[in-house]
Amino acid sequence: MKKRIIFISLLLIIVLIIILLMVFNQRKTGKVEITDIEISNTEGNAVNEKKPSFNDLTATFNVDLKEASDSLTYLIKVKNNGNSKVKLYNVEMDIANNSNITAEVLGIESGDSLNENEEALIPVKIGYLEDVLEEENGSSEIKVTLIYK
Repeated sequence: MKKRIIFISLLLIIVLIIILLMVFNQRKTGKVEITDIEISNTEGNAVNEKKPSFNDLTATFNVDLKEASDSLTYLIKVKNNGNSKVKLYNVEMDIANNSNITAEVLGIESGDSLNENEEALIPVKIGYLEDVLEEENGSSEIKVTLIYK
């Protein structure tokens, strides 16, 4: 009888520990979001057509590049408002209406981490592709989505 009581008690303790671990793991989340965007550098006659916008982890830029050497560099400010460290998993780029324009994320790469309550500045440079000699339509909307896990 004592062995049965000890066995049931141990089993209940193990079940309780498992439940507590599950609850604890669910509470540790990273909540990264873009908090601001500003222009940090303009080269040549590049024009920021309208104020950059953002929603959660997607930044949208509207640029007009006049010459092959034109570029705009933006600083995306992100903050981890969660209670656990997160890592940058991927950066997705969507460039509308212009195959001659490129966007490049500078100074950060997949696997870089962001601790809880930490902020980071992510530079994004938008310009023509290197092999473009004569520009066509230099206007485009560029969306940059940051994926953290």
